[in-house]
Amino acid sequence: MSYKETEKTIKEFENKYGDIVVRSAFTYMIDGGKDNFNVETVNEIKEKIKADCREIEARGNVPLVTAEFQCGIVDVAYELSKLPTLELFVYVQENMYIDVGQETISKSRMNILLGNCLDYINQDMEYD
Repeated sequence: MSYKETEKTIKEFENKYGDIVVRSAFTYMIDGGKDNFNVETVNEIKEKIKADCREIEARGNVPLVTAEFQCGIVDVAYELSKLPTLELFVYVQENMYIDVGQETISKSRMNILLGNCLDYINQDMEYD
């Protein structure tokens, strides 16, 4: 699989599930270990999530995050685990802004901000 194919696949996940789910899935996959994701473990994790949410609801409470949302994170993490590791890291480097509390700005964040700024200027000029 080429980097362009990996990037396209991840963009499809972002369009389907949203940016927050994809970012959470990256973290979840890295924490769990890429090699630990298989159909059996993914199904076990999802069943545990659903059971935990049912238990919370049985006590008359509302889960902070729905089972569907959490299972979406697990599903995306599983799909990400199938992609080549190096290409995943390149994607993160090029496309994801990660705030680590530094006073500097990452290349990807700078590109996003500059792109937004240029789009705004372009739109503003079209109205004049």
